[in-house]
Amino acid sequence: MIVAASLLMSACVEDYPIPQLAGHCSVKLFAEQALLSADELPLNETAEQPRPVSLHFAVVSTDWAPVRAPWVVSLVNPGYVDAAVYTDFELAAPVDYGTVSLMTTRPDQQLLPHGGNQIEVQVTVNVSTAYAMPYTVLLDNAPCSLEAVDEAGLLQDQVTQQPLTTKDGQIIGLHGEVIDLKGVAWFGFDDNNTMLDGLWEPEVEVSYSGLSMELQTVVQRIQLLGFNAVRLPFTFTDLRNTSAINYTLPCEHPPLTEVLASVVPPYMEAMITNETLQGGMDVAELHLRQPYPLEEGVCNAWMADMPSVLDRFKFVVNYLTHNGFYVAVVQQTNNEPTLAKQQLLIFDALYEVNPHMLFFVQGTGQKAGGLVANYGDGLATSLGVLKSFDPPLSDPNPFFRQLLKRPYLNQVVIAPHVYPPSISLVEGGPTTLGSTLYKRLSESFGYLNDKGYCVGTFCHKFPVLLGEFGSGFDTLVDIDFMDDLAMYMHNTGQANDGQHNRIGSYFLWAWNANAALQLGLLEEDWQTIKWRYVDYLHYLGLHPWYASDFQQEVTVAGDEVSSLVLEPQPVITIPAPPPPLPCPDVAPDSQYTCAEQKKFGKCSASFLADKGYCAATCGRCWSYQYPPPGPQCPDIAPDSTYTCAQQASFGKCNQSWMIPAPTAADIHSGVNVAADASQAQLQAASGAGAALTSAAG
Repeated sequence: MIVAASLLMSACVEDYPIPQLAGHCSVKLFAEQALLSADELPLNETAEQPRPVSLHFAVVSTDWAPVRAPWVVSLVNPGYVDAAVYTDFELAAPVDYGTVSLMTTRPDQQLLPHGGNQIEVQVTVNVSTAYAMPYTVLLDNAPCSLEAVDEAGLLQDQVTQQPLTTKDGQIIGLHGEVIDLKGVAWFGFDDNNTMLDGLWEPEVEVSYSGLSMELQTVVQRIQLLGFNAVRLPFTFTDLRNTSAINYTLPCEHPPLTEVLASVVPPYMEAMITNETLQGGMDVAELHLRQPYPLEEGVCNAWMADMPSVLDRFKFVVNYLTHNGFYVAVVQQTNNEPTLAKQQLLIFDALYEVNPHMLFFVQGTGQKAGGLVANYGDGLATSLGVLKSFDPPLSDPNPFFRQLLKRPYLNQVVIAPHVYPPSISLVEGGPTTLGSTLYKRLSESFGYLNDKGYCVGTFCHKFPVLLGEFGSGFDTLVDIDFMDDLAMYMHNTGQANDGQHNRIGSYFLWAWNANAALQLGLLEEDWQTIKWRYVDYLHYLGLHPWYASDFQQEVTVAGDEVSSLVLEPQPVITIPAPPPPLPCPDVAPDSQYTCAEQKKFGKCSASFLADKGYCAATCGRCWSYQYPPPGPQCPDIAPDSTYTCAQQASFGKCNQSWMIPAPTAADIHSGVNVAADASQAQLQAASGAGAALTSAAG
């Protein structure tokens, strides 16, 4: 039964000011023709033949830091086929996909901060569509606000962007693009701490306290790890709290090299130096879009003038959205199935306030008989499934039938919670792995993004994302479960059951080091990353900055362009599957080699396994690939008398003495070997890994 929900926003519900923040850039387009509104753009109207059009515009930076040459300004219109430049610019690349990129390398073409100057550009473009103005303008791949002005600078009508929405079981972004949300939960507005947790003084000695104490630095680290969304749990009791804790505290801000070194695996830390940054790395891409000035020696100076918890919450939401994140806010309540009707009434009221957000729906109440092994799961509507249990499962059909009548139907996303057995297994429940797991997930929620929810001949497909999931990766059954869950999300191998489609969006629980059951992405010092988590998320599509060039782009797909970018907003494209990361074989020190560490039996020790050392020697290379190749499949004969091929020809594959028992190293490294597994089980496990590997190609 559906009882709880969260909201996803890309722009704040209330325009709460961010102290000392400004937009990234502004472009003034001098044109006799005003910009058209989104519904007036003649996207399907083509000209008889390409024609030259002269464009004259001025670029203004509103960042706090200057934009030094070289910098690139890009004009986007699907009809652009060629261009010629008349000013002190040059084409940065051939015109491709309707994008004209112009670059200046002159030192005197620096853009001053705070709109201190403007650089004018003139270009002639050959355009094949009737509408010749750019739909989007970007400065160094970040969208600019766009103004159509006459030569006197008179502002013309502006274009509004479309709301977040869904289509055919996928989430659609602000510019009509399909998006995947790679999110992490960060709590603190629900546990009496009156602010996001972790911004307090570290309890252990650290080099730079600002890595964990300064909100802006933590947000930058989250961005560098590749997350594009943050989930903020809250309670109204916390937001009404008038005794806010002071987090404006003395601290030491880290330099950029230390920030970057804190979000790379330990074996890469030595590569992050000032010299490497100056040697070709695009430092601008490593910064937030709208940072606020940091006060030397003090963390969160902005909070001193904001004692209200509600004001802090609104500030955080605004700050995250203005820096390119999608933000999900969720009220933490004692959920009951009977609240489904009230939830619709809440949706109705919120839609009146802000019709541009998404509504996330999770389920509960279907725990009878073990169909649902996780709180937040439980969205089965098939009468056959509901009645197959004694007593029958609670029925969410009335909720869905009412939802089909709502004007915000296309803004609803299904967001179940999925956790491994050690966290949420129902006592006496069914097996939680393989085909049994896939069947349960598809019956509970997977069907909703494939067949969808149907009434008569009408069916509506809902996007599905994991509203919460996570694991400590510390038991063999949990590792098996998480491997199988990855297959289900990729919809590959045995998990390709024909009952669901790929699930590419999720919110990890949680960023916090104080998360229950050690599910936090951070260690107890609130600075050290648990790299097993990041490795797993990488093959679920997370794109850390060190895996390849870290950037956020606007993708324009021909006639699918629907609006102009007028204000800095989250602009996120789904990256291609990241290439395999190199499998490191770096020893933790010079005292012993990796081979010696393995000989000493240290491969499963936390000082190796948790920090990525000796991965190749210790057989943990699966953690550095996308998707994971699944279980390692050994082919070692039990003795020298017969080969494995001979044993197979003798029909001995099912004999118990052919199946090795798992070792501690197997459990810690993710090798899936079952002591009583049958040949079919081993073959299925091996096939699953092959399917995941081929999916990456």
